[in-house]
Amino acid sequence: MLKELIIRILQAESRKIYTDKALTLSSNNRLAFIIQYIRENLDKPLTIEELSRKAYMSDSNFHRVFKNETGVSPVDFINNERIKLATSLLQDPNMKIKEVYMACGFDSRSYFNRVFKRKKRLSPKAFQVKAANR
Repeated sequence: MLKELIIRILQAESRKIYTDKALTLSSNNRLAFIIQYIRENLDKPLTIEELSRKAYMSDSNFHRVFKNETGVSPVDFINNERIKLATSLLQDPNMKIKEVYMACGFDSRSYFNRVFKRKKRLSPKAFQVKAANR
């Protein structure tokens, strides 16, 4: 029980660090544009190739710089942002899981379920039911 509590605290703290880092990027930082672009286009397919091209960097340099600046990889950042969107959409008990994962830019329900469970420790449906009962 204590071990699980410590893990949850560490996970929450790591999310806070990455969010704080992402929020404090100055507007003249070339990654600030990319982060804004990601947040505005979560419903679309986002690739490292596309993002690195927008940042005028090679794929490997973009990945390295992004991770150094935000504390997480670009894919993890995108998935975290998509899961944040999904958790807000799942607050509506009338929304179908398919509508949610499509609106969040996930290609398949199984990948959405896997990422959601990893981040929230609940399936999307269980999260939706729990949110409806609050």
